[in-house]
Amino acid sequence: PEATILVIEATPSVVLVVPAASLGIKAQASAAEFGRKAARRHPFFIDAVEMGARLRLSMVPPANTPSGDFEKVDADHLNRRLGARLFRLDGVLGRLCVRNDGGPPLDPFRVNDASLEDLCRYLCNGWSHTLCAAPGTWIRLSVRTERADALETQLGPPPGQGFFLPLAVESGAEESASTF
Repeated sequence: PEATILVIEATPSVVLVVPAASLGIKAQASAAEFGRKAARRHPFFIDAVEMGARLRLSMVPPANTPSGDFEKVDADHLNRRLGARLFRLDGVLGRLCVRNDGGPPLDPFRVNDASLEDLCRYLCNGWSHTLCAAPGTWIRLSVRTERADALETQLGPPPGQGFFLPLAVESGAEESASTF
């Protein structure tokens, strides 16, 4: 099983990123709930978060068994260790290795012995709809941030970074100041 894990990890793969939803902040950022200390501690704020799933697909060589299938124990070990599931495809010698990162598991009845065309159709239509209907399986795909500089400029110049203007001094006070 360890040799199989090394082979799977070394096999080139295609990563499908499947977004299901994007959480965008409706209200524009404002300086009303913002202060200088917050700007120093947090130079960015979150503007949007994209949720969904990632599928890592690769083709691995068949197992050294008469059927080319992995034993149940090996398949369970792969699933626990890598989150990988292996499927037979019609007309392909190797096994399709699918590693889910978020999203519902693939339906083995729709993937095993399917052609590449049927697999693509299932991923685009069936599985992506199942993904959208199962928000509990989503993972965070990306986070868009914005700089807090624009909010800080709304606060005005920072205290202590101004300039000094000489006070208008009365003529009598000038004379007394020069005598000290």
